[in-house]
Amino acid sequence: MNPPPGMTAALSRLQAVRRKRPQPWKLAGVLMVIGLGLLQSLYHLQQSLQLSEFQEQFTDFSLFPNAEVSSNNYYDQNDHDTYSRFAYAFVIGGCDPTNLPTYQNYLFNIAVAARNLKRLGSQADVVVLFQMSKTATELQLPKQDLELLHAQNVTVYYIPQQLTGRESFYRTQLDKFRILGLTQYEKVLFMDGDIMPLCNLDPFMEYEKFQENVVMEGLYEPFNGGFFMLKTGYLEEIQQIIENREAMAAELEYPHFNFTIGWGQDLTYDPWVSLRETGTNWSFLAGFADQGLLYYYTKYHRKSVSVLHRDGGVHHYGWNGTAVSEIGPFNETIDSLHNVTDLDSMLRLPGKHSRFHYPFNCFVHFTGNAKPWLLGGAPDDCCVPETQNKSAKHFWMYELSEILKEHGRTDVDIQTHWDQKKKRQRPALGLYPTYTQVVNASSNIMTRLKRVRP
Repeated sequence: MNPPPGMTAALSRLQAVRRKRPQPWKLAGVLMVIGLGLLQSLYHLQQSLQLSEFQEQFTDFSLFPNAEVSSNNYYDQNDHDTYSRFAYAFVIGGCDPTNLPTYQNYLFNIAVAARNLKRLGSQADVVVLFQMSKTATELQLPKQDLELLHAQNVTVYYIPQQLTGRESFYRTQLDKFRILGLTQYEKVLFMDGDIMPLCNLDPFMEYEKFQENVVMEGLYEPFNGGFFMLKTGYLEEIQQIIENREAMAAELEYPHFNFTIGWGQDLTYDPWVSLRETGTNWSFLAGFADQGLLYYYTKYHRKSVSVLHRDGGVHHYGWNGTAVSEIGPFNETIDSLHNVTDLDSMLRLPGKHSRFHYPFNCFVHFTGNAKPWLLGGAPDDCCVPETQNKSAKHFWMYELSEILKEHGRTDVDIQTHWDQKKKRQRPALGLYPTYTQVVNASSNIMTRLKRVRP
């Protein structure tokens, strides 16, 4: 049956209205999208405000009134002290003179390292900073151990014993940045206490094409904290960065770290890159600890860093007026340094390091349980010229045995000294930092160093 006259037009208008009327589920979806967008905008606004406040604190050096005095009197010196232009530096914390494994193995390694460098013709100074454990009752290392270092012309300083905050691996890691206070040197090359150099790296420190700071690409972190070179100075600035970071950690729940802001920079539009990973937040290995601080300080605070890549390339980053960006030359490779480096004098030992580019092939890093003194210590066939170059561990043991012989040390038997059944050799502070160590750390790298003279 046909509708009455005029009804057809009315039905058409009604259907048109229904077609235009939004369906409830569609309306809910639209509102949800709008709501999520608003929440995201509010989140980014909050992050931006936190970052702005964070960065304002970094540039307000009135918060650090004693900085200039502390810097000018940071290291103990007298009128007869002479210094090279550059220095290699090691930092060892958690030392207890009554508990040899807390320091002695690293001291042995530094003696071997200094011996290698001088043999290869290095003219740079070798410096080591020791800090006694918070619970140590003896505050001086044994004289016979210090003599091993002084005989290799190593300059020894004591970091004052920690009186505040929590003693930890994290806090000792930050003591690496005390090298900024060694302003008697132009630049300082820091190496972990378990690194053994195989080359004279003086030309590396003298290379004029580098930015003021030089770092190495890590496997899982953008900048590796075990080997880096910094231009000295700016100790007060990095102390303030540390203080602000730890103050924020105290206000945050576990893991006490803002992975968006990190040490003071949003990485959303500037991803970090390592050999095997990349990312847009601060979740990389030790990003909350020394490697994060190194990344922030050199790239975003000082805005001057050369990054050495494992494939032989090098990228330079500097301030271009608006942002930190790559600067030329873009075709440079690390291997170009071979022209200024006598690689014929390299100590050639078997191992994966030998397959790397310069300077990755110029040192052995005894990470984790690969340390010569762990896992039972000396090999059965060690400490004779015939097996000296069999492995990095053989070489290390042989060189140490020679040093001990030169000093008439009979208290250390290379073959039995590291017997696992005899004593515990693992570091007292552990092998890595943890998130909880940041809380109440009260890190202070400004305390004055004390020179230990022969």
